[in-house]
Amino acid sequence: MRSSGFLAIKAHVDGDCGVTVNTEVCGAFDSGSIPDSRPMMKGEDYIGLAVTFCCHDGKGNILLSKRGPKARDEHGRWDCGGGSVEYGDSAADTLRKEISEEYLTDVIDAQFIGYRDVFREKEGKVTHWLSLDFLVLVDPHKWGNGEPHKLDDVRWFPFHSLPEPMHSQWPKFAEKYADTLSEKLLTVRGGQ
Repeated sequence: MRSSGFLAIKAHVDGDCGVTVNTEVCGAFDSGSIPDSRPMMKGEDYIGLAVTFCCHDGKGNILLSKRGPKARDEHGRWDCGGGSVEYGDSAADTLRKEISEEYLTDVIDAQFIGYRDVFREKEGKVTHWLSLDFLVLVDPHKWGNGEPHKLDDVRWFPFHSLPEPMHSQWPKFAEKYADTLSEKLLTVRGGQ
């Protein structure tokens, strides 16, 4: 049985992708009812840390992926993208890696727009993730589906006309960052 403790997360803004996250283990974790034979699971047995990104072209369009049957969850739903921050990786490195893997493109500019506590349910158990959220400019001519085994489709959509159904977290993301998203993604349309 493991003893109790906690994970400390420190974040500060840097000049690269906007945030640097350092994690520090302070003590050991309490597995509670987790059998010693099973590894602890991020987001289930302790808070998972993730980056979420909304990729845009600078002209009011965002890049979305449709989650396939082999995605972890939310099959058939459109999603902006994201991934788990692995031990030893910075948030900025994870952001670049996930965008490259999922969308076969590079980050031109990334703006850290905030964080969210993401509470969901998976197989009757509440999960908890801390998401570091970014608005990311990418080249609209250099992109693709880098994970066809997980993603059924990847496409550009005008921000004002998104497909259905969207990922269950999209409404919370869109509501929390409404002002930033409107400023960056809707005002550019007036100048076209």
